[in-house]
Amino acid sequence: MYLDQFKILGISFSHFLLSLPFTLSGLTNLGNDKYKADWQPPGYVFGIVWTILYLLFGVINLKTYYSSQFSNEIKSKLLNESFSESLYQAFWLLVSSNITGKKYKFQYILSFFIIIFIASYGFFVRRVSLSNVSKTLYLMYVPYLFWITFASILSFQIFKKVIT
Repeated sequence: MYLDQFKILGISFSHFLLSLPFTLSGLTNLGNDKYKADWQPPGYVFGIVWTILYLLFGVINLKTYYSSQFSNEIKSKLLNESFSESLYQAFWLLVSSNITGKKYKFQYILSFFIIIFIASYGFFVRRVSLSNVSKTLYLMYVPYLFWITFASILSFQIFKKVIT
């Protein structure tokens, strides 16, 4: 019984759990980056926004799992999409992190394409699925869509600097 509860919490908060090692080890620190976006906010803003978004993802997933309005098929679909999204974001963090102590041009370029993929997934998969089943879940997801769009713009600004 408790194992099932931990599994549900783990899946529900997978975005947060998969990002935690990168954050705790300082690999997501943007302070030493050679290239910076023109509109890049101070570093603490990212920590605040991502924490709020990760909590929203967890609430969306828990509301999905415990809802009596959704069939098991719908629940499974929504939770699988959420977990996939968390894996994509973890891959983005891995690619864009400064594991070696510095970032290489290919990391900025690959990171740009990954964030575009993640934004597309958010808009064309997750947004559609959530809006089809629950207005409340969809509205809880909207702040992420704004943020990932902003992150894509920042990444594009960096991409332009890297390739020129």
